Amino acid sequence: MPPPPPTDPGTPGPETYSPTEAIGYGWRKFRASPGTLLVPVLVLGVGLILLSALLQSILVGGSDLASMRSMGPMSVLVNMVTTIAAQLVSAALIKAGLEVVDGRRPGLGELFAGWDKVQVLIAALLIGVLETIGILLCIIPGLIVAFLVQFTMYFIVDRGSSATQAIKESFSMTSANVANILLFFVLAFLVTLLGALACFVGLLVAVPVVIVAQAYTFRVLQRQPVSQA
Repeated sequence: MPPPPPTDPGTPGPETYSPTEAIGYGWRKFRASPGTLLVPVLVLGVGLILLSALLQSILVGGSDLASMRSMGPMSVLVNMVTTIAAQLVSAALIKAGLEVVDGRRPGLGELFAGWDKVQVLIAALLIGVLETIGILLCIIPGLIVAFLVQFTMYFIVDRGSSATQAIKESFSMTSANVANILLFFVLAFLVTLLGALACFVGLLVAVPVVIVAQAYTFRVLQRQPVSQA
């Protein structure tokens, strides 16, 4: 029987997880190779903006009476298509973060491979319904739901879980690590806010850092190794 593979002494386990270390890890990975995530964030973000603008121009544009009458349903259609695209882009960026944490440099075309797009969209729909119900129940329950299901897409992209199973898995992982994940959420929000305050140019650093930091959080809390290179 072959000996077990050596354990990387630099690989953290859940007992050593630190939200501040997660942010620091994201910063170190970004500093080591800025383009690895900056390029996907720029390309996919700009692509999403252009898609929305194009749809608005084609479906909602125009100033004649017919266009004005159709603006309501056409706007709904534009929002629906843009929302679907945004969910797929979000899942692709999750894949990018996981690849970086695993020590790989993903190509742009690889980010949409290996995960179930239908399950991502079903999960987004179910989460939207749950959050809406929670918001109707005095807002706070909706915020709690959003917090508990924030890793749903990670389970779909990384594990191939179904939408309903991924929601349950996210709920289980998050509820078992409330303090750490809540602190990480606050730190990630502050990093993103600082990026936005820096004339929004800072977001080009903040967003990749947070993407990697959240992937790191998912890996460590799942007792999985992370790349230290």
